[in-house]
Amino acid sequence: MFNRDNAGVSTKHWTADEARAVLRNWAASGLTKTAFAEQQGFTTERLRRWEKRLADGGDEVELKLVPLVAREPSVPTEGSLARLQLPGGLVLEVDATRVDPRWVAALVLDVARGA
Repeated sequence: MFNRDNAGVSTKHWTADEARAVLRNWAASGLTKTAFAEQQGFTTERLRRWEKRLADGGDEVELKLVPLVAREPSVPTEGSLARLQLPGGLVLEVDATRVDPRWVAALVLDVARGA
């Protein structure tokens, strides 16, 4: 079983540093991912996910919540503008009745990541 006692890594949630250590141990072992994962007591998929996440730099983005202050409670009407001030001084102004909030959230996330 793969645990802190025999490998220095928890069987629960790995940190990025713990995952890097596991990937180094796997590479040094000479085993296939499947054989290494079975030997250590976790799934091959876990190893694959961390390998991809670290290769993509996914652990390097730090996001934080910021307060949102609504100046006046109302339902948007045609032509209502929503104005968001983003990091770095960027300002996003959109028609609140025509833009999908999920698109706005994805855009803000991309800006935060520097994409």
